[in-house]
Amino acid sequence: SAHQATWGKRWQGIRVIQNNGEKLTKLRSLGRTALKFIPWELAHTCIWQINYGSREYENLIMIGFILVWVWVGIYLLTLLINPKNQALYDKIAKTWVVQS
Repeated sequence: SAHQATWGKRWQGIRVIQNNGEKLTKLRSLGRTALKFIPWELAHTCIWQINYGSREYENLIMIGFILVWVWVGIYLLTLLINPKNQALYDKIAKTWVVQS
């Protein structure tokens, strides 16, 4: 958007920019969002398999849930240990979250 932020980011007084300081392109924004939602979508896939899958996939579903938590942990860890406070998906997408 023109605000470079969702309504929640605007409320918090932050926005997302490219590493060079410019506004995000639609493609970069889509890529960043897709990277952020990988654990979310994997968790939903596992939940649907619990409800509608066969019992032969129980171990695979458990591995999926473990992978979700590992992925979220990596996102949080990279955010905390990075001196510039960039999460992994921001580093990959070459974006920054900055104060407005």
